[in-house]
Amino acid sequence: MSFVGGGVSSQLSVTDSYLETTAKREGEHIGVLVLYDGSIPQMKAMADAAKRGIESVTGITAEIYRLPHDPASDKTVISSVFDDQTLEKNLYHKLERANGVLFGIPGQCGLPPAAVKKFFDSLGDRKAIGPLNGKLAGVFTSSPLQGAGQETTILTTITQLASLGMIFVPTGYGFGPAMFDLSELHGGSPFGAGVITGPDNKRDPSPQELEYAQYQGCYFGLMAKRVEI
Repeated sequence: MSFVGGGVSSQLSVTDSYLETTAKREGEHIGVLVLYDGSIPQMKAMADAAKRGIESVTGITAEIYRLPHDPASDKTVISSVFDDQTLEKNLYHKLERANGVLFGIPGQCGLPPAAVKKFFDSLGDRKAIGPLNGKLAGVFTSSPLQGAGQETTILTTITQLASLGMIFVPTGYGFGPAMFDLSELHGGSPFGAGVITGPDNKRDPSPQELEYAQYQGCYFGLMAKRVEI
């Protein structure tokens, strides 16, 4: 098979070099990273539930990190103390070693917060050299009300994942009948788990929403186990 266009051979050599480096690191992967934006407190509970789900898969480990906040660009930051590790300088190395990354991204009018976009922008050089190519990615989210952008928040995030070469893993309707339950308010969609926080962001995740997040973590862990990068 022949390729038309300049630079293809050099791109292939970069890919070969990356694959060789990855092979040398075999055995030191850390499983799945859970990276969440904590600008609303509900995302921590959802991240914890997702982590429990991931760790229920035999042979898969999980590490959880809270993305940093930039009050200058994110006016919705709620001051709170979290026990999780915040973003470390070596997180970029961890990203390259992980089998997959599950992102917790709250929705703001159907879009990720500015701080999350800033994080993706910081990965610019990794878009060029491709160390995240082929790694799995999933997203759980939030919205203040029903129909307030949970699906579009995840869809918008996919544009960032595509630039990194990451493979988006939706949940579909695998969570089962609870997704069709109209007897109580709940977030979530076939794209991923979700929590409805209320217009004042004071509604806690319901047991059903937390269970969906745990299911998503378990499902994502199973997929990550199948795909060894």
